[in-house]
Amino acid sequence: MDKRQRSIMRFSIGLNILLVALVVWGHLKVNFIEDEILFTKIQYTFVKLEGVIEKQSNHGWTEPNRVADQLNAARSGVWVAILKSGTLSHDDKLMFQRLYSTLGNVFPASDEEGDRDIVLTEQEKQNFEKLREILHDVGLGSNVQLSDSRNSMLKQVAELERKLGSL
Repeated sequence: MDKRQRSIMRFSIGLNILLVALVVWGHLKVNFIEDEILFTKIQYTFVKLEGVIEKQSNHGWTEPNRVADQLNAARSGVWVAILKSGTLSHDDKLMFQRLYSTLGNVFPASDEEGDRDIVLTEQEKQNFEKLREILHDVGLGSNVQLSDSRNSMLKQVAELERKLGSL
């Protein structure tokens, strides 16, 4: 190979390395953005759940299905986080799994079709009230400044999961 061919070869190799680095960087950036959207959705479903619980509590639990439906939405968001997040650590996935299970075991949820009317016992109403207080305390409630950082949101969810374990 002459000098010109070696220069072209070096340039080609360097350009390929740069292109591979750009593709990897773009892939990581897309995963990060998808996670940010996912975590924002989780925050807002919990905030909405807290608001629906408050409204139903203030109005004598006249429409408990609304609470159950919003609980389903929050659980669905948690499940999607478990399945779709490419950047969650193993411990974070376990935390989300425990939260998903706790929400399903402690609180009644509406059925898939939404055609079953929920009748809440006094204990279930109290549990929802406690959930509302916990959501507010960990920063996932109405009139609370939401976190704009993924790490802060993960801390909020960890605290939520820990506090729900005592119900």
